[in-house]
Amino acid sequence: MKRVLVIDDDPAILDSLTEALEMEEFSVVSCESGEKALEAFGKDIFDAVITDLDLPGINGMQVLQEILTLDPHTIVIIITGHASIETAIEALRLGADDYLRKPFNMAEVPIIIEKVLKMKALERDNRSMKEELRKIYGYKNIIGKSPKMKQVFETIALVAESDATILITGDSGTGKELIAKAIHYNSARKKGPLVSINTSAIPDTLLEDELFGHDKGAFTGASNAKPGRFERAHGGTLFLDEIGYMSPSLQVKLLRVLQEREFERVGGTKTIKVDVRIIAATSANLEQAIQEKKFRQDLYYRINVVQIRLPPLRERREDIPLLANFFIKKLAQERGLAKKELSKESMRLLFHYDWPGNIRELENCIERAILLSGQKQLILPEHLNEPIQETTLAENQHHFEIPEQGIDLKNVVCHVEANYIQIALQKVSGVKSNAAKILGIKRTTLIEKIKKNPFLSD
Repeated sequence: MKRVLVIDDDPAILDSLTEALEMEEFSVVSCESGEKALEAFGKDIFDAVITDLDLPGINGMQVLQEILTLDPHTIVIIITGHASIETAIEALRLGADDYLRKPFNMAEVPIIIEKVLKMKALERDNRSMKEELRKIYGYKNIIGKSPKMKQVFETIALVAESDATILITGDSGTGKELIAKAIHYNSARKKGPLVSINTSAIPDTLLEDELFGHDKGAFTGASNAKPGRFERAHGGTLFLDEIGYMSPSLQVKLLRVLQEREFERVGGTKTIKVDVRIIAATSANLEQAIQEKKFRQDLYYRINVVQIRLPPLRERREDIPLLANFFIKKLAQERGLAKKELSKESMRLLFHYDWPGNIRELENCIERAILLSGQKQLILPEHLNEPIQETTLAENQHHFEIPEQGIDLKNVVCHVEANYIQIALQKVSGVKSNAAKILGIKRTTLIEKIKKNPFLSD
């Protein structure tokens, strides 16, 4: 039962309010002065407070301020008998949720309280959801320990709090939207909306309407005005995915909005100003597109204030085991399945595959493997996609590359060692003593290496 504290020095109004609220099953405590009300508030918990502004002694405005100091989440509705509503407006500015102007209909009071209670509950849910999203999309939760991903994390940490426009580049499936979310939910705009749009997935005729909205009567069927993504992102972040494929005509309009921070809806004449941070992303080569006159150079400079390049999965192979195990745990939990794990041979195949579809392809591969493995705990090579099963040691045996940011030498040595041990065993039909001779080590040493190397089958 919701508890309400009612304060008014007029006994008739106090009784009428109490009766109206109790009829709607509210629990009511009534007080004739601000002093008694604050005493009652200090001893009990209330969902809402209704107070007259014109009280003897401690007036309603002071009651409002004191209550919100003690509990900022309490709903406060004020009653004013003044001919002007200036005092009511001042009360709203100080934190009141609504006001009643005398004379008012007593039957409307419970309805107003319920309305405000629902609004407050929605606000709490939104705050909780945004905090949860901030935790989920914190950049420290993004999986990766490779040098290139560490550089990405360092850049996010440096630029997230700023309002700088960011361009995220990288192949399809590398996780550009995840990075955009990490930036937003770690920025000063995290309480504002994050609005996303894939500009390559919408025809030009509709994209302008999606971005800028339209006024009523702008075209046949436009029976109502519609705000676009820019308006919806006001106070927050707008994520423009695959911006490299936007048409030249829309590039011009987008450039103007980025420069002026204002626009007109389709079919409208009113200038709308917006406060939006832009994060753009593309899998296209924008420098090449500029040379081919497919992308405006001035727009490129406008969006490329800070660039974050996401490496393809083949350039961060040491992250493959981490990602694979993450997806196994996540997908198995979603389907209510028992714990599963990859066999060493399966992990070796995943590590050496080039992943043209990047992280998205890896997740799909793991999902398929989980389904095909059925009740088995171990995911075997036969459960993986055929192109992955066909990956051979020869494809990577002599391929060595040191990226600019360096490598995890321990991991690389582990993989190279696994390759040569596997080749040696294949040559001698699996006889470990013969394989040890080929490798120039003792049989016991070989057995120990096989046990410790995560990319070798026992």
